[in-house]
Amino acid sequence: MWDKAQKMYEAAQIKARTGVIPFSQGEYMLWEDHWVLCAQKLQQWDILQDFAKHENFQDLLLECAWRNTEMWQDGNQRDALDTLIKG
Repeated sequence: MWDKAQKMYEAAQIKARTGVIPFSQGEYMLWEDHWVLCAQKLQQWDILQDFAKHENFQDLLLECAWRNTEMWQDGNQRDALDTLIKG
């Protein structure tokens, strides 16, 4: 169910960006928020981490880092995570 919903939200965003369908800013943000929710439910933390970096969503980036245990293994990554936590 979540994967189908995610694909539908993604398709709506693509159609909006290419001008196929008219949309408002609020509508687009709603699709984006629901796409993120679907990705969270599907535990797609790597994809969400890339998205959060691109969109500069620090809270989402922190959540992704917290859920990605590989971030905690490397000393350099841990320093980057500490910087992210401190804001």
